[in-house]
Amino acid sequence: TEADVAAATQRLEALRPQLTCDTMLARATSEQGLLGADLGEADVQNLAPQFQQVARSAEVGSVSTPVRTPLGVHLLGVCGRRVGGTEAPNPQEVENALFRQNLATLGRRYMRDLREDALIEYR
Repeated sequence: TEADVAAATQRLEALRPQLTCDTMLARATSEQGLLGADLGEADVQNLAPQFQQVARSAEVGSVSTPVRTPLGVHLLGVCGRRVGGTEAPNPQEVENALFRQNLATLGRRYMRDLREDALIEYR
């Protein structure tokens, strides 16, 4: 019923500030009436549509506001994020990035050596 949904939402909203990624699962399994599950490294495309928006927009380490689905009211914690799928860099892009980093390091090292060996004369 709507009253049950409102009560569940209120309970989760009160519980949300106390939750972190480290304590969320333990807290959910220890309290009566709550269920908790670790989704692991889930692909955003495989999540329920209501969860996809939260997974894409939430800050890493944050806990969402209560999300209503046909199965109940949920809190989602985004504990980490990494690029995968079509957004992942290909091997050539990774190689180019490492090459640019190496060149930048060599350039800084060369400039440092020039500054150390510089002789300035005032007349």
